[in-house]
Amino acid sequence: MCGQTVPSKDRRSTSRRNPAVTEELHILAGTLFQQSAVQSLLSHDSFLCPSCYRLPEQLITLTNKANELKNRIQQSLLRAQEVVLASQQITRSKIVASNSLIAGYIHLQGKGQVSFKDVRVDAMFHQRAAKVLCFVFITAIGITLVASQTVTCYTSSTTCTSTSVILTGTRTAGQCCLNRGGRSYKTGTSTTCTPCVVYGFFQFLNSTAPSTTVYQKEGSQLTGYLGFVNGTFSGTHFVTFTVPDNNRYIKSFTPGVLNNAATRLQFTLNIIQDNIALQPPLSVPVSALVDGSSEFVLPFSATILDADVVTIGFRESDYSVTEGASPPDQYARVKLAKDKTIAQPLSVQVVPLTVDQFRPLGIPLPDGITFADLTNPAQYIPNGPMDFNKTILNLTFTSSQREINFNVAIVDDLINESDQQFICIVRLTNPSVIASGNVIIKNPSTVIRIDDNDPISIGFGADTYTFTKGQQIFYGDTVKLVKDDGVVSEQTFSVTVIAQPNAVDNQAMYNVDYDIGFAPVQTFTITPDQHYAKLVSTQVANTPSYSAPHNPTTILLILDNKVATVGFVNGRAVVTEGGDFIECVAVTDPPPELTMQLNFYIQVLLVPDTADASDVFIFNGPIILGPFDNTNRKYCFSTTALADEYFEGNQTFTYSLTLIGEQTRVVVSPNVTMVTILDNTTLTIGFDPTQYTVNKSDSYVTFSVSILGGATIQGASVGVMFSTGDGTALARQDYNQTAQLLTFNENTACIPVAVGIINNGYYGDDISFQANLALQSAGGYEQFVTLSPAKATATIIDDINGVTIGFDQTGYSFLENQRYARVSVRVLQGQLKKSVAVQFRTIHGSAVGPYEYTETEKILVFNESTLSINVDIPVLDDGLAEDDESFSAKLLTVSPSGLVTIAPATTLITIIDTNSVIIGFEKQSYQISKHQNQGRLPVKIQVLQGTLGRTVLLHVKTRDGSAIASTNYIPIDYDLPAMNFSVHELTVDVSIIVNDLAEDDKVFSVELSLISPSSRVTIAPISAQVTIIDDNNVTISFEHGSYQISKHQNQGRLPVKIQVLQGTLGRTVLLHVKTRDGSAIDVTIGFEHLSYQISKHQTQGRLPVKIQVLQGTLGRTVLLHVKTRDGSAIASTNYISIDSDLPAMNFSVHELTVDVSIVVNDLAEDDKVFSVELFLISPSSRVTIAPRSAQITVIDDNSVTIGFEHGSYQISKHQNQGRLPVKIQVLQGTLGRTVLLHVKTRDGSAIASTNYISIDSDLPAMNFSVHELTVDVSIVVNDLADNDKVFSVELSLISPSSRVTIAPINAQVTIIDDNAIYLVPTKATYVVTENQNQAVVCFFAAPVAALRVNVTVVAMEDDVPSARSPHHFIASSVRLTIPPNTPPQSELCVAFTIIDNKVALEPIKTFSIKVMPSPKVVLLRPISHVLILDDDAVSVNFTSSNYTSVGSGYTAVCVSKDAATASNINVEITLTSSNSTCTSGDFSPVVYSTVLVAGPAGVPACVNVTNYLWEGRSSFRMSITKVTAAGGIVKVGAPSSASVSIFNAGCLENEDTFLCHYVFGTFLCQLKVYNQLCCRTCGVTC
Repeated sequence: MCGQTVPSKDRRSTSRRNPAVTEELHILAGTLFQQSAVQSLLSHDSFLCPSCYRLPEQLITLTNKANELKNRIQQSLLRAQEVVLASQQITRSKIVASNSLIAGYIHLQGKGQVSFKDVRVDAMFHQRAAKVLCFVFITAIGITLVASQTVTCYTSSTTCTSTSVILTGTRTAGQCCLNRGGRSYKTGTSTTCTPCVVYGFFQFLNSTAPSTTVYQKEGSQLTGYLGFVNGTFSGTHFVTFTVPDNNRYIKSFTPGVLNNAATRLQFTLNIIQDNIALQPPLSVPVSALVDGSSEFVLPFSATILDADVVTIGFRESDYSVTEGASPPDQYARVKLAKDKTIAQPLSVQVVPLTVDQFRPLGIPLPDGITFADLTNPAQYIPNGPMDFNKTILNLTFTSSQREINFNVAIVDDLINESDQQFICIVRLTNPSVIASGNVIIKNPSTVIRIDDNDPISIGFGADTYTFTKGQQIFYGDTVKLVKDDGVVSEQTFSVTVIAQPNAVDNQAMYNVDYDIGFAPVQTFTITPDQHYAKLVSTQVANTPSYSAPHNPTTILLILDNKVATVGFVNGRAVVTEGGDFIECVAVTDPPPELTMQLNFYIQVLLVPDTADASDVFIFNGPIILGPFDNTNRKYCFSTTALADEYFEGNQTFTYSLTLIGEQTRVVVSPNVTMVTILDNTTLTIGFDPTQYTVNKSDSYVTFSVSILGGATIQGASVGVMFSTGDGTALARQDYNQTAQLLTFNENTACIPVAVGIINNGYYGDDISFQANLALQSAGGYEQFVTLSPAKATATIIDDINGVTIGFDQTGYSFLENQRYARVSVRVLQGQLKKSVAVQFRTIHGSAVGPYEYTETEKILVFNESTLSINVDIPVLDDGLAEDDESFSAKLLTVSPSGLVTIAPATTLITIIDTNSVIIGFEKQSYQISKHQNQGRLPVKIQVLQGTLGRTVLLHVKTRDGSAIASTNYIPIDYDLPAMNFSVHELTVDVSIIVNDLAEDDKVFSVELSLISPSSRVTIAPISAQVTIIDDNNVTISFEHGSYQISKHQNQGRLPVKIQVLQGTLGRTVLLHVKTRDGSAIDVTIGFEHLSYQISKHQTQGRLPVKIQVLQGTLGRTVLLHVKTRDGSAIASTNYISIDSDLPAMNFSVHELTVDVSIVVNDLAEDDKVFSVELFLISPSSRVTIAPRSAQITVIDDNSVTIGFEHGSYQISKHQNQGRLPVKIQVLQGTLGRTVLLHVKTRDGSAIASTNYISIDSDLPAMNFSVHELTVDVSIVVNDLADNDKVFSVELSLISPSSRVTIAPINAQVTIIDDNAIYLVPTKATYVVTENQNQAVVCFFAAPVAALRVNVTVVAMEDDVPSARSPHHFIASSVRLTIPPNTPPQSELCVAFTIIDNKVALEPIKTFSIKVMPSPKVVLLRPISHVLILDDDAVSVNFTSSNYTSVGSGYTAVCVSKDAATASNINVEITLTSSNSTCTSGDFSPVVYSTVLVAGPAGVPACVNVTNYLWEGRSSFRMSITKVTAAGGIVKVGAPSSASVSIFNAGCLENEDTFLCHYVFGTFLCQLKVYNQLCCRTCGVTC
């Protein structure tokens, strides 16, 4: 399966003992070396020649097998472990007759002349070699082999101690002569040690110089020699070399001889350079056997040093990443590579650095990159600007891994800046790897380039600026080029602004129509601390390529001061639905012959009447016509009357005209036209949709019949007949046949029709049937009704899950030695009408492919004819005796999916193991003396036949025989460690109770049993007999050595007691007593005390032990010998051994003192015991030694303190992959015994499994050589921001001891939380209005945190304030709480107070929101902004609804505002005629303008209206037609109109001049009754 790692069974490649080799040697030996051949060989003269080491050719049967195994025999010969020179003669025939002679070398070491006949060979040999008759090599050093001389020597069993060794001089009993070569030996009865012969040594020679160690690199050849040094070289010596096998070198040497002619023998190692780096040094011991012995060969070893160099470095010289592509963070993907396989993991660190941090390091830049290329280094300032995350990355190359992909985090700083760069370096972390020089860093650095993605938006502050013709405009605050505040800028922008003609301005020419006092093209700069540039312009020509412009153009409108009239050409029109209506708007005044300098636009609005959006296309916005100028005086537009599908009669709508902009010199008239639409609607009914699908398991399918195309019916009804028709689906078999009349009216737009589906239970192909529509009636509107689409199709999907496919059994069993496991998959239920494919796959269980079976995967196809499929899975016999193993077969997928049930989908296949194994004791009987090996007997349990492939648990226990548990031996009844594939031998230590009871030999048995019996594991033999050989002596004698009795005392009776004086009887002893004539008195000599105690540091380790005459009086000289005997205390290790004769004791010397010396050390260990024994040198029947021995106990007075290296530890969550090594050390003293410790963890604020991995386990033993242990404490690594946590590690002794103290018993571990919560505002800018009273600012926090965090959010004025506290807002700080476990998309909000100052028309004001730094919190955008929009409204109205004036002159008409404002209000007042002689049809409106200046409410602004005098009384209407301001909400209030009444007594003087001068254009006044003079004077025809 893709993505799964199949566990490998290493047991198939694990090396184990191969008994077959030994058996082959036996067979070969039995074939080649027949007894008769050996007899012939031993009688051959050459046998005594040491140089005759080759097997005679007549003994070798030249078969292929013999040639293959000849060298293996020679290399496998077992040397005799013990060689003894015997006093009795053993003839050659006796040696030949033996059948227990082991293959090997016999090496004789001694002095003098020894006959071959006088040699007895006592050899240790393997039980399997008991019947081998083989060739024996005889060599000798220092011994001359002669014909028949006999020399009697001590056997090796006699002890020779260091205190009784002399070089030369007179030798006493028990003393030894010492060879200067370092070997001790004894000669027979001689009392003189003669000067020893010095023999030389064979030594390895590296080239020509002697050496014991040489270092050699891979890829080289080591040539060495074996030669003779430091002595006399004589004879011919046979040499063989031995070097262990290893794949890192090739051995090249053959056996040879050394003599006076050939003084050196060469050996060669060709060391392979295997292209694997970081291999540890390999020590290769080279050994040699000279004449079958290594005794005279000095050691030599070669150390192989790895010569392979691995190169690591960055794959690329630079990497690029775009900032802010996935805020708040993103990563640069970087690759690190190496070029070779390595033998151990290689740890490296990748360190991100700024350019300034990198520069002084001296590390080279990547090829092709210089510091001049790094023009804009990225920043990393803690608590300041950060462009990247400077976390050091710890990476590890595994053995064959060639490439590591890792991420370097980039921070989106929301700053518009140039592209930036920083540098990553790679460095080694292991000092030993650095020192080796086997790792080269190539391309140690790489450049990360950050492409800035924070654009600055630049543009005009407004879409349009309006000025009056003739007004001069210079630099000021009127027109601004604005920079976006959402992104910080770090650079100055140069923006070119071009002034050019604009079509809206009627192609106004520069310096002709407007003179704004600067060149058409200028360049402006915006520095980082500026938000706008002051200028006057009409278009921004270009912005920086990396910026996104907003409002790139603005319009400069210049108002004319002359009046033009524009209006509709048509007054009424008729159009049919679906037709187009064309209307024109034209300038009617001034006439074409007059030039019009105006340039303006008109917007056309469609106003619904009885026609609405279903009848006519209503614009989403007004139609803009223009520009109207001197050339373009007329524009036409068209509107479509929609076929709206309503039966509703004719409808009407109107158009109205509105002037765009602040044009005060344009009159719109006529501004309305009416249009009538004639109805011709049709109706379409059909299926929607036309295709339907339904599952066979569903009850019905619903068809939808609808009025299509948007038409609806009013005042009529339409009848449509619905019916079904067969397709591949048949009525009454697959569906219910249906016919139904459907009625549509004005309330019905869609009618559903349900058709029943019949489930027939078969699994087959999909089928379909049709539905049809037919028109029945339409109430006289049939010609307007269309049925389309009139047909629909329904497809029935066969989803019947009536078919079940699965295994015919849920489990199978097969023998391991069968070739295949056959499983059957069948159609268990239902009927198939078409093919179904099922995926079959085996799944690993305890049986793993390809070791126990062959993984199988295939597609099984079932159909009407194939209802059962058998699958054969190959089963493999691995030859291992193991538990039954199982694996699964699974049916995974089915195609088509979802229509067939798979059940059962899984079956378990069990492989029954057919292999067996025999486990038993190595021997069926053992013997041990009471005081042998301190009473310990190792008993081995082995796999005697077969191979274990499973874990076997055994139980061992002892059973009494004549030996009784706890009395004669320590009983055993426990489970043994597991035996398995790699553990095929166990040793059970049987302990004998050591005592001084002299008793009969005892017998008990050790029994073996299986804990979990298995038919595949046999125990044989199930028991082994252990015989305890009693080696104690007991002394029985008279109570006193002498008695006295007077002749007449006690009637001549003297009771003489016989007692056990030394030792303890453990058996029945029968004695015989008799008297012997004499006159002497017996003497008893012995130790003053039976036992002594001494502390290690007491009296400098000296203990005086007194020997006294305890009974009787010495009348002769007595010579004594004293020696020590080991108990639990060992000579030279715990005390200084004694084996010496004492000064003589006699009549005057009746007490001696023996100084016993203790080895004083600082090792804390158990108390030790040894004994001092006393012997008579010349035995005498008159002197008795009792007690013969004294026991000495060495009291250990040392102590040791064990504890943690530190009392407290700290580890960050992501440090060292969450692993903390905690060291346990011997802090005081020295361990002389084994100490077992237990370590466990205890919760504090940190909880086991949640914050750390709990520990509760025994530690490896600490002893003299192991005085430090390391416990790996593992932290649970996560990304949860949390408080620091604490837990403790506790240490305890498993077996408490007064000499071992644990301090400190615990160490506190603090988990430093290094996670952070990233806080980012949901918006860069928040917009509020004054009357909202508060600004709500929200944040996102990620990731999820485990603790509650508080941060302070501050509202503050900007550096250049526009909003001020407390006038516009309240500057304050608010605590924002991030609760634990807050989901990342949850909004966390705080509110700040907004002040409504009741002043209208204020500009947008801003203030800043700043998040203060806080622990555990990383601020991705620490500052955001709040924009306050003024929503205070102001109304403009007349100060009076009626103004009155008398006579000629002017009438002051005033307006005022009802609220204070921050900016001026432009007011437009239009004068119209009302009751004057000049009717409204002959009077053109007059427009006045005034300004309500910024300030408080109630301050009026007035215009002077000329008094028009045509009659005695005139009345005019004044209306507020337009109010504008720079921003905010301005309304027209009440009164919005006023009347002006003028009273006049007659025609005033100069009235004609007045009228003539105040008529605009060709103002005609047709007077019905008027002063004729006035008319004539004006030049008007009345």
